Amino acid sequence: AVLVNADFVIVGNLLGAGALGFYMLAFNISNWVPGLVGTAVRYVALPSFSRLAEHDSDALELGVRRSVPILVSAVLPVAVIMATLAPQMINVLYGEKWGPSGVVLRFLAALMVVRMLTAFAIDILASVGSTKATTWLNAGWAVALLPALWIGTHLDGIRGAAIAHSIVAVLVALPLSVLAVRLAGVSLLPALPKLIRPLIAAIVSAAVILLVQRIVGNSAVVQLVVAGGAGMLAYVLLVTTRNQARQLRTRVTRVRSTTGG
Repeated sequence: AVLVNADFVIVGNLLGAGALGFYMLAFNISNWVPGLVGTAVRYVALPSFSRLAEHDSDALELGVRRSVPILVSAVLPVAVIMATLAPQMINVLYGEKWGPSGVVLRFLAALMVVRMLTAFAIDILASVGSTKATTWLNAGWAVALLPALWIGTHLDGIRGAAIAHSIVAVLVALPLSVLAVRLAGVSLLPALPKLIRPLIAAIVSAAVILLVQRIVGNSAVVQLVVAGGAGMLAYVLLVTTRNQARQLRTRVTRVRSTTGG
């Protein structure tokens, strides 16, 4: 409750209802993916990890190592589009009067990724019965977050609050999650090499979006569709391995043969 509502209380107290409205709109948009995708992942991850933990700890660790790169690969392109085209998203969805929310959403994209990963870590901890670790994880995150939000909001308004939230998430919450999972007997280090490809793809995707954005003009809709689509395409092409592409072609061929297409 503290982690979810602390920024609302601080922003509203220091900046007033108008600024809080802009901030809450951006925060709610950044919560769409964790709310929809995260809930679906939790329905599958928690019982699956619990079943693996009951039978074989090595199987659990292997399952976690395979799942983390998939989760990161799925969330990163959405975060890239939010970070690069946040003003355009706000303009298209809610209109120009909500423009100040765009700069907030740009920074909350990083928080979105961390929230997905920390929720995944909490599912792992719950599956092995390490429920106390989840309490310490959230408590450590909250202790670092409260003063950071206060300082950030004082220095730079709603943008400062978003920056503070994201910095604490990346530098505090994420390392605490990795540490808690490691203390529970699951090492994530072997999964790190598999994260290099999606991270590189995300960087290239962001560069493509910014480049195409300059070319297509000032229309928010065109920038969102064309630049965002180009960035997404670049990401998919780079993150997909040859084996995955070969498997996809095989499945498409089988579907066509069974349907007579």
